[in-house]
Amino acid sequence: MAPDRDLRGRLIRTADPYAALADLAERGCALAQAGDLDGLAAAADQAAELQAALPARPDTAAEASLRRAAAAQARTTALLAQARADAQGELRRLRAGRRLAGGYAAGAATARAVDRAG
Repeated sequence: MAPDRDLRGRLIRTADPYAALADLAERGCALAQAGDLDGLAAAADQAAELQAALPARPDTAAEASLRRAAAAQARTTALLAQARADAQGELRRLRAGRRLAGGYAAGAATARAVDRAG
């Protein structure tokens, strides 16, 4: 669950901000898995805002939530890396197709020139 916000969208401090941070990380992972990069960016902004309000040194009770957040973040990073690799592969295929199509176009232009020359 994301941290609560007031009517103006400002963050409301929760009883357990570390659990809220872990919830946001898990939500971000689900958004990345769904391919919702805009939603992921919004969740990341909320997490950054929440992190800024946390103390520099967490207490020991926060350990489980921080581990959960770190695991979710690692999954999100892996999902984004895979999505990036997939997009790069698709771009390579499109470039190869464009070069191939360009080769056909050049061959067709040569054939027309030969036909006209007779």
